Amino acid sequence: MSREKLTLRMGWLVIVALIAIAFFNGLHAPFVYDDKIEVVGNPTIRDLGQLVAVLEYNVSRMLLILSYAWNYRSFGLDPFGYHVTSLVIHALCVWSALNLAFRLGTLAGHRRPVWAALAAGSVWAVHPMVTEGVTYITGRSESLCALFVFSTLSLWAGALLREKEQGGVSVALRLLAIFLGFLSMGTKEVAIMIPFALVWMEWLLGTGRPKWRWYVPFLGAIILGVAGRALYAEHLLPREVDRPFLVQISTQAEVWLRYLGLWLLPMGQTLYHHVADVTVPSGRGLGVFVALGGVVFGMVRWTRSRPLVAFALGCAAIFLIPSSSVVALKESMAEHRSYQTGLYLALALVWSLPDKKVRLMGLGVAVLVPLFVIMTISRNKVWTSEVGLWEEATSLSPEVAEAWYGLGDAQRFAGNLESSVVAYETAIEKNDTHLDSWNNLGIVKAQMGDSHGARRAWKSALKVKRTYCKAHANLGFLASQLGDIEDAIVEFRTTLTYCPNNLVAHYGLGTLYADERRNRDRAVFHFEALLELEPGFSRAVEVRERLLELTW
Repeated sequence: MSREKLTLRMGWLVIVALIAIAFFNGLHAPFVYDDKIEVVGNPTIRDLGQLVAVLEYNVSRMLLILSYAWNYRSFGLDPFGYHVTSLVIHALCVWSALNLAFRLGTLAGHRRPVWAALAAGSVWAVHPMVTEGVTYITGRSESLCALFVFSTLSLWAGALLREKEQGGVSVALRLLAIFLGFLSMGTKEVAIMIPFALVWMEWLLGTGRPKWRWYVPFLGAIILGVAGRALYAEHLLPREVDRPFLVQISTQAEVWLRYLGLWLLPMGQTLYHHVADVTVPSGRGLGVFVALGGVVFGMVRWTRSRPLVAFALGCAAIFLIPSSSVVALKESMAEHRSYQTGLYLALALVWSLPDKKVRLMGLGVAVLVPLFVIMTISRNKVWTSEVGLWEEATSLSPEVAEAWYGLGDAQRFAGNLESSVVAYETAIEKNDTHLDSWNNLGIVKAQMGDSHGARRAWKSALKVKRTYCKAHANLGFLASQLGDIEDAIVEFRTTLTYCPNNLVAHYGLGTLYADERRNRDRAVFHFEALLELEPGFSRAVEVRERLLELTW
């Protein structure tokens, strides 16, 4: 083993120890926010024997869902095991990142490729901005994808290095890189950008023009992925909100600037970043494009004679495009989406230093790494409480209804019903058309025994939007509990008029027809419709037992 490789391995072990220190207090953090949908509320991960159901849950993220399924099989719903798995993934990510940086540095003739790799890797590994990609279990989508992406790029760089030294084509390394690239594309959609990064690498650092025939497998994988989404996903491209194209682009331009700012100065981090839509003709929109244009112009000028820096900054942009460009997501910004970006920015910064400035590089690491470890420990402390996370969000965005709604949910799940009511009412005060706040306020009121308050909340939601199915279904269940069978049936039928696939309404009608109305045929119809729509429904066992009673 060469001295450089030994140094790289020893450096990685030191970084792993620092990671353990920085993230130890986050290992017992609870499931929060989307974890309750993708993990706790995902019935497919509970039976690895039903492999097809696991894989079909999200065809773009099959390996991610499999990792959750393995965690469930090993740890049930104890979040500790999930956090340990995510921490191991992050540590392996760092190893792949170090190898990538070392091989790229060697390929470009950097005089200190090992020390540059260790400097950038150590700063990135414990940076507080990686917390959401590690401690947030749903954020594993980014870290697991990054593991395969970094490994793919690293192997490709190794192939270019071998070809530069020995000539010919390094078939084995390229094939292994392609295989890992396929795995990354089965983890998260962002991996479709791999071939663009590889072309960028070959163009800047290779021995000549890219060898295009080696990109055919990536093209095939992308076509297969698009076909899979077309068959299984509701939309080819996610569109969670109706946001005009130019507004979407302008808003994401600001998001890019915010990501850059947080990686340079990690202050004001939060689970929920409120980014108001940016319109193009506005002063704010003009300022965003001037600022972003200035940053891009400066980077282009800086990288003209620095191919390593150009590659790093190019990748920082390339891997942000899928989640932070044209796709209109409900949350315009989420810190875990920039997980990979942070490494490329750190590499660009380190590679911008003259080769001889080893002492300056070492001084920077000596100052930043301990500081970032302390900040990451503090960040993980916030993640140990979902209520704390949303209290932080409301302190940073006190005028935003969504933040108060999130706090209301957190308080409700924690059993703090009175505090939950206050949070939902504050959300409604900020935005009286926020339907989910009205709906969940009604749920809490019902839990507290205030049926009148619950009904008033749900009726208020229907004044905002009469086709709001959650409110109709909840009014149906409330009427059923109070013995108002006719009203309950009306509300459930209304729900199905607007939302034919509403599981709650099918369950409610099936139960009412089986018990109160004694209408066997209608009860069977709704129970069978429910199971056809969602075989893993939370009360599927009960429904099957009722069907057996009704049909025998």
